[in-house]
Amino acid sequence: MDLRKIKKLIDLLEQLGAPKGSQLQGAGEADRGFGVTEGLGIYLDGLTLPDEVYEQPANRFVAEFIGSVNLFDGVIDEDLPEYVTVRSPLFPAPIYIAHGITGYEGQPVAFALRPEKVMIGKDEPEGHTNKAQGVIEDIAYFGTHSVYHVRLPSGAKVLANFANSQRWASDGLTWGDEVWVHWRDNDGVVLTS
Repeated sequence: MDLRKIKKLIDLLEQLGAPKGSQLQGAGEADRGFGVTEGLGIYLDGLTLPDEVYEQPANRFVAEFIGSVNLFDGVIDEDLPEYVTVRSPLFPAPIYIAHGITGYEGQPVAFALRPEKVMIGKDEPEGHTNKAQGVIEDIAYFGTHSVYHVRLPSGAKVLANFANSQRWASDGLTWGDEVWVHWRDNDGVVLTS
């Protein structure tokens, strides 16, 4: 089943009132693995593990369909076997990924970065890549974690999950604070489709 059909099927199931947790299974696929998201079972090829689908989505649709994601459009600046850099008008510094992707200079891509991979703080991180300064526009408190909505000068919004591992963790960061968001070299994935 291709991904476009999955979206159409989800819409149809919601219109029909299918209960959350419903699973789809094609004929002859009883022995194959399924992953469940948003109450819908998605066929996995039996070789791909759910965490691989989440951490290394094949394209934009999968990245957005499976969990929360920050997606930033850009173009490949350099692509070597050891690394790739992506330039985006949303960030003043290049995005650096510590492995190549076999693309070409100028190729349009999207950089997918899960909110739990984004670090946030008031001090500028070291290095010249994978960071941006912004302002905390909103905070969603969920008990176990908070999601910070950071607005960059370019207008882009970066979501950052912050584990509430101590009481009153929010004392350090609040609405209107100027902060830095940053991530490690292998925390995101370059999507070519």
